Amino acid sequence: MDKQSIAVAAVLGAVLGFGASFLLFYQQQQSLHYRLEQSPPIVLIDLAKLAASYPQGATPEQTNQLMLRTNDAIARLRDAGYLVIDAQAVLSAPSDLYLPPEEIVAGTVEGHEP
Repeated sequence: MDKQSIAVAAVLGAVLGFGASFLLFYQQQQSLHYRLEQSPPIVLIDLAKLAASYPQGATPEQTNQLMLRTNDAIARLRDAGYLVIDAQAVLSAPSDLYLPPEEIVAGTVEGHEP
């Protein structure tokens, strides 16, 4: 074999290898994007911290109003497409998935941005 044949074979092999790798990774990337589009965004609410953030000495009516506000905030998140999970059921998660209790108590939950 002469040097030209070896060079052509090497270049052809590199091009075919690159093309096959590109197609394989492209298909895997498309599959991952599809799975991510099908998965809802997740928000974690620490209900124990939330209950502890209620004012001490609150009347039953005040506590009831705070619980209604909490349920309303959870319903708005659900309606916005979020999967709402109690933080006590999670072993570990990134901190940006946790919704601060102050946002729920203040009633400022519109569409959480994790």
